[in-house]
Amino acid sequence: MNSANRMIDFYAEAITHLTGASIVNIACCQSGRVECYSTIGEQCVPLLPEFDPSRPDIYLPNLKDNQKLIFSDLKNKLTSIFKGQEDNSILIHLNFKEGDELFLETDDKKLTNDKQTNHLKKADKRTNSLWLGLIFTRQLPAWLSKGSLKEIEHSDRQFFPLLESLLNLGYLLVNHLKNTATLLQDPVTSLSSRISFQNNLRELIESASQVAMIMINLANFQIINKKFGHDVGDRVITKIANILTQTLRKQDLISRFGGTLFAIAFRFKPNDDITDVANKLYFELQQLEYLQGAFLPQFKLGASVINVASQSDGISDYMTELITKADQALHAAKTENQTNIVIWHPQLHLKYQQQQDYISGIFTADTTTDYRNMSLLWDISNLVSTYNQFDILFDKVIQRFAQSFDFDMGGLVFNKTDNEQSMVIHLKVDEQGRAYRLQQLDSYDDKLLLTTLQSSQNVQPQYLTVNETEALFVAPFNEHDKGVFYLRGTTANFNLESTSLLLLTALVKQLGRAYTREILKQKLNLQLFNQKEQLQAELNLLKQTLNSSEILYHSKVMQDLMKQAYRSAKSDTTTLIIGESGTGKERLVHAIHQKGNRSDRPLVIVDCGAIPETLIESELFGYVKGAFTGAERNSKGRIFDADGGTLMLDEIGELPLRVQAKLLRFVQEKQYTPVGGTQSNQVDVKIIAVTNRDLQHEVNQGRFRQDLFYRLNVVVLQPPPLRERIEDIPLLAKHFLKKSAVLHDESPKTLLPDTLDKMMQYTWPGNIRELENCLIQATLLCESSHIEFSELGINQQESSIRSSQTLMSNCINTSLPEQAYVDLEKNDYSVVEQHENFLKQFNLTMAQFVREIVQQSKSENSPIGRWLEDDLLIMTYHASQKNTHQVAMRLGLPHSTARRRANKISSEKEQYREKGWQHVIETLGPIVNGDFFLGNDTIKKLKLELLQIVLHEMNGNITLSAALMGMSEPTFYKWKKKLVS
Repeated sequence: MNSANRMIDFYAEAITHLTGASIVNIACCQSGRVECYSTIGEQCVPLLPEFDPSRPDIYLPNLKDNQKLIFSDLKNKLTSIFKGQEDNSILIHLNFKEGDELFLETDDKKLTNDKQTNHLKKADKRTNSLWLGLIFTRQLPAWLSKGSLKEIEHSDRQFFPLLESLLNLGYLLVNHLKNTATLLQDPVTSLSSRISFQNNLRELIESASQVAMIMINLANFQIINKKFGHDVGDRVITKIANILTQTLRKQDLISRFGGTLFAIAFRFKPNDDITDVANKLYFELQQLEYLQGAFLPQFKLGASVINVASQSDGISDYMTELITKADQALHAAKTENQTNIVIWHPQLHLKYQQQQDYISGIFTADTTTDYRNMSLLWDISNLVSTYNQFDILFDKVIQRFAQSFDFDMGGLVFNKTDNEQSMVIHLKVDEQGRAYRLQQLDSYDDKLLLTTLQSSQNVQPQYLTVNETEALFVAPFNEHDKGVFYLRGTTANFNLESTSLLLLTALVKQLGRAYTREILKQKLNLQLFNQKEQLQAELNLLKQTLNSSEILYHSKVMQDLMKQAYRSAKSDTTTLIIGESGTGKERLVHAIHQKGNRSDRPLVIVDCGAIPETLIESELFGYVKGAFTGAERNSKGRIFDADGGTLMLDEIGELPLRVQAKLLRFVQEKQYTPVGGTQSNQVDVKIIAVTNRDLQHEVNQGRFRQDLFYRLNVVVLQPPPLRERIEDIPLLAKHFLKKSAVLHDESPKTLLPDTLDKMMQYTWPGNIRELENCLIQATLLCESSHIEFSELGINQQESSIRSSQTLMSNCINTSLPEQAYVDLEKNDYSVVEQHENFLKQFNLTMAQFVREIVQQSKSENSPIGRWLEDDLLIMTYHASQKNTHQVAMRLGLPHSTARRRANKISSEKEQYREKGWQHVIETLGPIVNGDFFLGNDTIKKLKLELLQIVLHEMNGNITLSAALMGMSEPTFYKWKKKLVS
């Protein structure tokens, strides 16, 4: 009997003592519904006819106030006392009137307006009441034997207020119990909650010899939520609950465990067949139409039956056994596609015990135990997620276990058969509940326990008594049966029920998974470390192969060249290296640098041909802050970076004439002045100039300064083309084949003799670079270990008709012509002057155009800022033959930005431009054609110049100024802040 029923029965007993009735029926009427709560008396009799809903003619809500009234002059809340259908029976009706605040249900309702409040009060006046049915087996009491209150003695009249107060208390009691029961129900289906179900299941097991349970799950329910939404899903769940309620008996227990998982428990008789019951339920659930046929359900059922041999064995153990078996049967039904109904059998326990729902061990229907289990689960989960180091985690977990369970020692023992290093952990728990590690076990019993655990195989979770005084909990530590976890305590203090055993087993498995993760992490880290070491070794070998400055040669001409190079390396004399492309000029520079006395200092390479003409001066010499638009900070330049080391000026023949003049002073005095600066900087560098041009011819053509050529022409080194050192081809070919094998991780290939002969007859216009590329191509395409000449990718017909003429003469004349000097001083103006002249012309033209727009009142429809951005970008795009790399370089934009903007503008419809805009566009010609570089983000710089003009012309009119800039007012304010900063 649960506590709610006991409270009602106590109340009914109080009524019998007060009224002298032998039998009492109690019913509470709310919102037109009558619920009977109790029948108590001297003998078991059915309800009074008035309490029977099958008798609508005399059912309680249909009784008239003037029907068989005993006291027509009763004026208080006890409005009606009727004579019942049975002999010596009466009905007492207590009606709660409007305005009686004690009985209005306003505590748990949030009323939104006065209209709702009045509506509820009217409903309470009409429907909220309490009914008592009294049967007197002896004569009626004195207070009922009279026909009027006037005939009742004064002492008996005091009885009515007392009875009224007791009835008031009864209404509050049954109403409270009803609300409490509602809270314990599932909010969607109104079925018993999991806790209520377990309470009722406990009572069922206490009174039955056999109990059956069926778990039902709608396997494909997620389709409903995804396709139709949660509201429709709730309606389907409610329909399932209604079907179960209508199909089963009133005394059967039904609960919704969560989601679409339902549990049914009932008293099982020896002649019953659990399979028939499960099949009937499955048929009733499956045959109905759901969502008008739009959804085809797939129900899965798992059933189990247990024998309750003795109640002294522990009701909780029987509950856990019943739920566990039903859960395993349901799991089998869901995983085995061949069947929808599974009845539990012993093989299921062995097969599905690892997939058991361990969370069920938390809920025991005992509030204190449930709170302990939930708290323990929460704390252990936090520990596992917080501590990555297993030793610390394990100690923390044992310490937390000790707060919930009274044991003396706990630990972890790995089996002797494990491949891992043997590990044993023991923690002792002192009297204050603090856990500390034991370095070794001293007592004989402890050593015997250790030996037993180490030799154990296939340990199952269990709680057992070692002897009369000691109890032990053991469980496998992880899913691979490696290691045994144990807790040991006294039998007097360390007691585990089945639910606690279930929960501890689950937590130990989580701890085992944490250990497995750490072991895997350690193995992964070791593997990554070894891979890193291997990759580093391979990288070092590759770097050594690729970056070696060793120059391979046998030929006499190369021997003479290298002797000159090594002599040049020992001095700081400026060196000029002239040779065809691909002859190894840069490799020769590296050799000179490494053989010289500056090998521990930087080697800075400046590719003069790859840097735009407008940037080369600032790239070489640096610049000071504010030297030109975009110079937001000082830049030291590449010459400064080479201080103390070697400066290689590659493709020096590509330098613009105006930069050659400034370079002349640097080569002569080793001093330079940054762009926009006033102070000279002194550096100590060895200069090596490299070119594939005939500088003498360039001087004669006026493209290279004679005086600069004279300064560079001190030590001249001329690497010979490959056709003049054919005896080095076999050595070079062998080196490149080996290098290619290392790069592609394969064995080196060899050249056939005929192939090598033809290679030595070929002129190799691309020199060593062509030779290397041909051999790499042949290595990749050749399927055999020997390379034929045809696999080198050389056109033999072209090879036979090529002349021995080269892009340069075999011997470059390095003498100076008598009349080759070109006076360029009058054209030599600085980058700063270029910036100033461009911006001056741009501002004058733009200011005139803006002024005309303002005078014609066209500001609102002339987004000049947007025109400037779009037209500058699209004109540069077309001027560079739609090469977005060139657009990015000329406008100082990231390549991705330039490409995206160009594509966007090209796809848009051409917009109208006001008259006079063409003059502005003409001033942008140097930028569009790549003749002038304004700096990084050229568009931003020009829009800031435009912003200054707009602010001056508009006299503070923000709205029109923003319109002219083609932006919103908030954006305009941001740009204005940029201008100020």
